Amino acid sequence: MIRNSATILVRHRNVFTGSQPLNHLYPRGALVGHSISTVTTEGAPLERLPARLEELAPSIAESLVDKGYYTTVPLLDQSVMGTLRAQAIALRQEGRYEQSWSERIQEHDGQVIRFDKPGVFACEPDGADYETAPDLVTYMSHLITTLPPALNQHLPENVARISNQAFNAKLAYTESHSEYPLHVDNSLGLNGGDTRKLTCILYLNPEYDRGVHKGELRVHLLNDEFVDLEPSVRFVCFWTDEIPHKVLMTGDSHGMDRYALTIWLADEEPQHIHNSSSKFAELRLHAFD
Repeated sequence: MIRNSATILVRHRNVFTGSQPLNHLYPRGALVGHSISTVTTEGAPLERLPARLEELAPSIAESLVDKGYYTTVPLLDQSVMGTLRAQAIALRQEGRYEQSWSERIQEHDGQVIRFDKPGVFACEPDGADYETAPDLVTYMSHLITTLPPALNQHLPENVARISNQAFNAKLAYTESHSEYPLHVDNSLGLNGGDTRKLTCILYLNPEYDRGVHKGELRVHLLNDEFVDLEPSVRFVCFWTDEIPHKVLMTGDSHGMDRYALTIWLADEEPQHIHNSSSKFAELRLHAFD
C-alpha cells in the first residue's frame, strides 16, 4: 500500500444537488485544520500526479474545446492503478457501496425522474475511509486542487472557469451484464442548483480484456458521431452539462467487476452551465430521444 498524507472528502449524495466547498475538506486525525496546500504526500508515484496533470492541461483544454472530451491511457503507473483498485475493493468488503441511482428531466414536461442503475453500486469516499483507501483520497485531493487552475490557463473564459473550491465524487462498480442508459450528468443545471461543469473519470481495471469484460464508455459527439472507450486504466473527462454518454453492456466479469472513480468539478461562473451559445449545446438533447 502506498501510504500518503492527504485531505479528506466529505460525503455527498449520489446525485449532485450542490457543490461541496473546499473548506469542507479536512485531513484525518492529527492533520485536522491544515490547509490543503500544506498537506504532504509520501508515495512517490502519486506525488508526481500534480506535475503530470499540469503537463497534460494544454492538451486536455484543447480537446475539450474542440471535441467536448479528452482521454489518455494511462494517467498513473500500472502498479498504482492496482493499488487504487485494491482499495476500492476493500471499501466494498466493508459494505460501503449501495444501489446507485440518478435523475433525468423529461423533455416534454420538464418532470424530474429518478431511476436506479441495475447492477451498479456506489459510495462517496470521505474521511472515514482514509485508513482503508488513503491513495484514492490522495488522488482526489491532487486532482481537485491541481487540474482546475491548470486548465483555466488554457480554456477560453467564455467556455468555462473550473473551480477548485467545489466538487462532487463517486466511486462505483458495475457487475456482469449491466449497463448505464444514455444520459447527461448535469441535466438539471441551475434549475436544480447544479453547477457541475467537468466530469473526470479514472477507470480502475488494469486487467481489463475488451473481448471478455466489455462495458465500454460510449461518448456521443458532434455530427452524430460517437467514440467507444475501453474502461481499462483510462482517464477521461468531458463537459458534464453537455456531453451525452452511456455504458455499454458489460460482459462476464469473472470476478473482475468494472470499477470507476468519478470526480465532478463545478464552474465558477453559472452562465457557463447549459450555455446556449456553446457548440455542444444541442448535444445534450440526444439524452432525451
